[in-house]
Amino acid sequence: MRETDYAYSVGVIRYRETYLISKSDMDALVDMPDIESSLSFLDSKGYKDISLENLNAYLNQKSKEVWDFLVETVPNSTVFSFYLLKNDFHNLKVSLKSKVLGVETRDFLQPSCISPEFLKERVDEKDFDNLSYGLKECAIEAYDILVRTKDGFLCDLVVDRHCLDAVLKEVQKTRNEFLISYANTFASFSTIKTAYRLAGGRRDKEIINMAVCHVSEPDRVELVEACAKSKEALISYLKSTKFNDIAKYLEKSVVVYEKECDERLIGMCMDVKDRVLGPEPIFAYYMAKEMEIANIRIILYCMRNGIDKETIRERVRNIYV
Repeated sequence: MRETDYAYSVGVIRYRETYLISKSDMDALVDMPDIESSLSFLDSKGYKDISLENLNAYLNQKSKEVWDFLVETVPNSTVFSFYLLKNDFHNLKVSLKSKVLGVETRDFLQPSCISPEFLKERVDEKDFDNLSYGLKECAIEAYDILVRTKDGFLCDLVVDRHCLDAVLKEVQKTRNEFLISYANTFASFSTIKTAYRLAGGRRDKEIINMAVCHVSEPDRVELVEACAKSKEALISYLKSTKFNDIAKYLEKSVVVYEKECDERLIGMCMDVKDRVLGPEPIFAYYMAKEMEIANIRIILYCMRNGIDKETIRERVRNIYV
């Protein structure tokens, strides 16, 4: 599609942006004296009838509503399908574990490229032929692993790798320089996190290879070699690459690293949000709204669990609004 085809959608997004929760409002939410006050504050900001009961389902529905709005507004919403795939592969995990391990089916994520109900039906019938976006190949491999090993963690590793590979393949269809750069950065950050979690855990190279996707950077072979040695070796390798400046966050903790990665990704979006034409400002709005919902989830769950406000502030992502 031509960039001018998005002109109307960008105009609509500009109006919707004014309703995003600002950083000062997010700070105010953290400073609320109790969780009831926080819920009341959110109600006034458009999260009507929000409560702690079924909070996860409520926020997931909010995410779906944002996507539904984009589908109605954008001339070609499939340009963003690459981002939704993480939900499809999560739903595949849930369906596989339900089928093989008898785990209760819950927490399907939407929006998604494939209906969660259809996906579960295919898994229940062990009929993967009609699954697209790389889900077929993933389902075959992950199903076999679960049946043979009953190892849910190993299943997760395989599905996560397939997910990132699928994201990198799907985003190429957009032919959009920014979206491709975003997806590659997302995949690199995720792969580094996976490698760090496996490093030093007595996992052999075969398992590490099963878990690491085919990113262009960092070098996959060198990453696997370093991961197989130790966390220290992995950090040392990363410091010799373009990821030198982010490796230091891993040394602090995975939680700190995840926050830094999220803020860098949303920062990429904020750099293009003021473009007049093209899909970039629409994607930037979508990501800002996703981050807003993620922050609300973090704050409310932390408050419910009695976590102090300073720790909550450290976990909340900067959304640059």
